[in-house]
Amino acid sequence: MADGMRAVLNTTIAELRACEAEIERLSGEARFLRRYKDEIEKLLGGDPEPPSPAPAAQGAPARGKEAVRRVMAEHPGRVWSVPELRDEIVARGWIEPTDRVLEAVRTNLVRAVDTFPAIRRIATGKYVYQPVSENTDGPDSSGPSATPSTHQEGGSLWNPRSGG
Repeated sequence: MADGMRAVLNTTIAELRACEAEIERLSGEARFLRRYKDEIEKLLGGDPEPPSPAPAAQGAPARGKEAVRRVMAEHPGRVWSVPELRDEIVARGWIEPTDRVLEAVRTNLVRAVDTFPAIRRIATGKYVYQPVSENTDGPDSSGPSATPSTHQEGGSLWNPRSGG
């Protein structure tokens, strides 16, 4: 039993170190962005207009495939993995961080792909939100082109030969 506990301790220490390194990296990035913001405000010569709240900050917390859609819609074109979406949804408090949360997010992501044309699977475990042009049934010209796929594959796949 002591060996098992030692292994758990070692794993926990490694995860803690990784988290602390990520916090340090993000702190440095935040310091940079604060300085950048301050310089831009100086150039503007006054108080800038406050930013409008992000779409996900408006209204009640989202659940299920709607939570997936709202997070992804805030960052069109960004490629998301299931763990990245899980982390964002958990950070917003929209789902409890249980041992089954990754599978719940994966299930809701597949449902979102089936429901929302703007959410597509572009590779194994990789998804993107690309707004659909109002003039066509397909993606707009700024994003990857989609080819039909089966439900089991998780939705549309990006076709690198299409130039998209």
